[in-house]
Amino acid sequence: ANIENTIAIYVKNSKLLLYSNGCEIYSGKTNVILAEKSIQKQGDFSKLMCPKYGMNIRRGAFFVENPKDSNLIYFIYLSANPEPYNIIVNNGIYFSIIKYDHNIDNYTLVEQDIKLLEENIESISIVKHGNGKDYWMLSFKKGSKQYLLHLIDSGGIHFAKNDAAGIDLSFDVCDFVNSSIFSPDGNYLARFN
Repeated sequence: ANIENTIAIYVKNSKLLLYSNGCEIYSGKTNVILAEKSIQKQGDFSKLMCPKYGMNIRRGAFFVENPKDSNLIYFIYLSANPEPYNIIVNNGIYFSIIKYDHNIDNYTLVEQDIKLLEENIESISIVKHGNGKDYWMLSFKKGSKQYLLHLIDSGGIHFAKNDAAGIDLSFDVCDFVNSSIFSPDGNYLARFN
């Protein structure tokens, strides 16, 4: 079996500040877990994968800094469960809120497991907004050309639009790892089955 685990890092001024395997969130400063228990609470699959292996979702987690408050970080992630034939099905997008606490000179978990979206989607792609401060988060519905767009701004994470682009991609036992990614400059989006 091929396992592609989730990994997410938050780096600022060339320093690793936060990292995650999709199950736990760690402080890069102390290597101490911020969440007392797994952020993945969705059934038997998370019990099997977390924390020993990490969550098995390609492009399944990101750290995003609040555009107005650099001390506030959103950890956005997919939740998953295996369906029959061990196909990994994403149960939606969740996020946790992390804040830098100047009193302890470290990050603390403010809120955990906030449900943003309950859809079976492929992966998360995040790109800087054209205004230079906010972010767009794009997620395609599994195997479909339908996508969901969320705006990440100083007020939080907001649903912006449901639209379609490209073609429907197959979804069977051998084709369940569709993924998408923006180019570094944000001008292009690639999607592959």
